[in-house]
Amino acid sequence: MHVLLVDDDENILFAVTCGLEVEGFRVESVMEGRRAIGMIQRRRPDVVVLDISLKDINGIALASMMRESWPDLPIIFATGHHKYDGLEAMQETPRTATLRKPYPMSELVLKIGRVTRRAPEASIEARNERRA
Repeated sequence: MHVLLVDDDENILFAVTCGLEVEGFRVESVMEGRRAIGMIQRRRPDVVVLDISLKDINGIALASMMRESWPDLPIIFATGHHKYDGLEAMQETPRTATLRKPYPMSELVLKIGRVTRRAPEASIEARNERRA
């Protein structure tokens, strides 16, 4: 499963990318929200993990732009702000989820499975390989 991770914090990009790769996901990451659109145009991911507070564009506005071209694109919003008005107003839908930072990798993997409407097979395979 292909994940696009959009966050302006290098440490988060590194940690989440490593964690998802250990779980068997293919991960592309980008620090600028506007570059994420170009990446999706070149290769659409199965899911986007999107920081709400990016430096170049608000994550909710970016998600709206993404949904104009890809209305069924699964998006998981992440934020480290405990009181973020946009997140409080959002409702989780079958193709949308929210996470509060810091979040455990297991919670992210579960949310990826839910918004993509399938169990993250790559993650199951990776766990089985580690047990062998």
